Amino acid sequence: MSFQKQQSTLDNALTLLEIISHYSSGISLAEIVKLSRMAKTTVFRILDILKKDNISAMTPPLKNIF
Repeated sequence: MSFQKQQSTLDNALTLLEIISHYSSGISLAEIVKLSRMAKTTVFRILDILKKDNISAMTPPLKNIF
């Protein structure tokens, strides 16, 4: 993976965290996709990594993301 790609992924993750931080009661995956203007698969992949690292959490069945 090139430096440019890593930086872009990090930027995307920080953007998602910033969006999530404005919704203390949670936000849906669809709303995050809309606000971030990223592909749903990209958002889901990054959120899955953040969830595995205990940085964010998803309530089943992916209704809200904290």
